[in-house]
Amino acid sequence: MLMVFHALGPGGWRDERHGIFVIDRTTDRPVLRLDLLDSLRHLDYALRIESADSTSAVVCGAGATYGDGPMRIRYRYDLRTMHLQARGLAPQLAVLDFVAWRDTLYVLVAAQPVHPTATGAFVRVPLAAFGRVSTSLAAVDSIPAGTLLPVTGFDSTSGRLVLHGDSRDIVRLEDRWQFEPATATPDSVAALELPFLARRAAPGRVRRFLVFPDRGFRTRPQYLLWDSTLPVDGTRSDSGSGVYRLDAKGHHFVPLHGADYDTFARYRPQRVRDGYSRDMAELDEAIGPFTMVDGAVWFGTTFYDGEGHTGVGTLASFATGADTYQTWHPQALVDWSTSAILVEGDTVWLGLVNRPEGNASSGGLLKFRRSTQATTVYPVPDVIHRIRRVGSTLLLGTSNGLYGLGLRGPGQLVLDLDDAGHGLVARRGTADLTRRCP
Repeated sequence: MLMVFHALGPGGWRDERHGIFVIDRTTDRPVLRLDLLDSLRHLDYALRIESADSTSAVVCGAGATYGDGPMRIRYRYDLRTMHLQARGLAPQLAVLDFVAWRDTLYVLVAAQPVHPTATGAFVRVPLAAFGRVSTSLAAVDSIPAGTLLPVTGFDSTSGRLVLHGDSRDIVRLEDRWQFEPATATPDSVAALELPFLARRAAPGRVRRFLVFPDRGFRTRPQYLLWDSTLPVDGTRSDSGSGVYRLDAKGHHFVPLHGADYDTFARYRPQRVRDGYSRDMAELDEAIGPFTMVDGAVWFGTTFYDGEGHTGVGTLASFATGADTYQTWHPQALVDWSTSAILVEGDTVWLGLVNRPEGNASSGGLLKFRRSTQATTVYPVPDVIHRIRRVGSTLLLGTSNGLYGLGLRGPGQLVLDLDDAGHGLVARRGTADLTRRCP
């Protein structure tokens, strides 16, 4: 049995430590000390046992209030000789994106912390290897020029595997990779020229287009998702979140009207009791992750939930052509921002995340049926970055590996990308999701 102890000595914060011990169940006494760690925050640092078995354990920690000072350590030991064999940092590897193409899963991972533009190692694993312990992951090393950075996402809908970049795409052919001019994607505006848009007046703000393949906006209307003010001809125009319709006649802004205070108070009464009064609360919702299905844009809202700023979690759709919104406020969503989205017919899957002062925290995976308004929340303690279906399994790319939700029941970690000192490996994780790191 593995236990974590916390002790505060006579020296106060200078004498605060955490101890990690293997305990003999028969005597309840420690038989092997794995570590003694100084606390990184006085009376506000928490350690968690992420996983433990007869040969190894992973312990992670973070500030209890703000999630700062994250730490993850792997221990390897021999219980027969009661000897600690190895101790090393094991940084979380976030799955930023992934896609199944032919018989292989391609995964983009990055060491924590993850920033919006972060990219990292690009690896692949055979789909047949899922669930096998210590399956080697092959790094993709045959990319022209030996680099993948920056990669903003994957696409296999055209029958080809395409890695989208800001300036170029990398396309997988039968036996090689090659560069091609970048196409406009939801995360890249490289292929669109918008005469009305003075991008230099708002660097980094214009980022999300919905484009129809091989057609310019002079032939068919295009749409731009916007979450701030857009500079037009060097001056500020419409403010707030919304969608721009672009066609041969020009541009037209369709604003998304977020929750007013009465709506906020109705859906989040506890936040009102927390002190978010009408004159103090600043409602600040923006368009979050989105997807396009049958001519409609589906998205969840995102908002900072702290220091007077707040919002109401919302699922919305925007019908292109009609240029109208429809919104839903299921009770299981109203306290949360959306971190990822997938629409499958009547069912919408949403990653839930809280964005307070400090680090973001996961609220799990929400399943929402539009026809019945029924909701189910699956516990996933790591923040979800991407939701895709591979075969019959719903895969979740998270801040700490890849989770799967199969037809037989709730979530189970099926692939954990980790650095064990021998490169990237695939591991079967624990089915007890509540034991994962915060």
